[in-house]
Amino acid sequence: MWWNAIRYLYRHEHLFTLRQSLTAYRSYHELIDDCDREIRQQLERIQTPSPTQAPAAPSTPTKLSTDGVLKAQLQRTFGVDLTAIPGIRTGIAQTLFGEIGPDFTKFRSASAFASWMGLGPDNDISGGKVLWVGTRKVKCRAATALRMAAQSLHHSSNYAPKPSLWASRSSPLNRWGEFLRSLS
Repeated sequence: MWWNAIRYLYRHEHLFTLRQSLTAYRSYHELIDDCDREIRQQLERIQTPSPTQAPAAPSTPTKLSTDGVLKAQLQRTFGVDLTAIPGIRTGIAQTLFGEIGPDFTKFRSASAFASWMGLGPDNDISGGKVLWVGTRKVKCRAATALRMAAQSLHHSSNYAPKPSLWASRSSPLNRWGEFLRSLS
């Protein structure tokens, strides 16, 4: 039978390699847990926005996953839940935090913020004639993350924008937009 053939396929060197791989796997998981703990400690040290900007604390279960803890810390740090915006996941919000930080006051306006990321047009015009049309060549991880979020929605077959997401005055998207407009 076929199971008798499989029983004799175990070789000493294969078992040794498997044991080594399992040990490395467990070691890497311990290192990842150490990194998660350090990230949480660093996020807790960051000051929260002023009380007028901070949203009400959401009711969360006592046991959160690593992603849920990071999401809660990012919401506390930014003052809004960026993951409520379609296309933005915790990893993209973390990239935005790492590249920009919680303080957006260094940008004088939302258009300056978009220009810093290289998201606006940069047309070369000479004598009223357009010579080149495109965006500036900027290496910005925040812009790349936002483009990835937009592409994930563009390529999603089941995403349809919800009018209520834009209509509600208290929606995260409107609060984020109001925050960017307050910079100008």
